Formats: sequence, C-alpha cells, structure tokens
Amino acid sequence: MKIAILSDIHDNQTRLGEALTICAKEKIETCICCGDVGSLATAQMIFDSFRNVYFALGNADFNLRDKTGLF
Repeated sequence: MKIAILSDIHDNQTRLGEALTICAKEKIETCICCGDVGSLATAQMIFDSFRNVYFALGNADFNLRDKTGLF
C-alpha cells in the first residue's frame, strides 16, 4: 500500500496539484496531511483526491477550525 504524506502547502495550489497528479498516477488512495494547508479550498482539493485522509491542523490552519465541522 502506498501512502502520500503532505505538509506545509500554505495555499500553493499549483504545487499541490502537481503532487496530486503524481498520487493519482501512482493510484495512491491514502493521505496523511501534517498541516499548514492554508484554506478550506486547498483542504478540499486533498479530501477530493483520496479515499482516506488523515488530517492534522497546523498553526497556519486556524481559519479552518472555525469554518468547518471537519476538524
């Protein structure tokens, strides 16, 4: 089983998209996200790309705590 580990994205959706393309090509279904995603839109890109997502909030994710029921 392959697992993707993502961290410190800081809303760089261009680079995240490149990483997600590689994950899709490799048929990776599980992701561990270690935080500092930046926004709900960026977090949604991750949740939409994997079957299983394990997500930890980072210090740059304070805005996600209040706006969603996900965390």
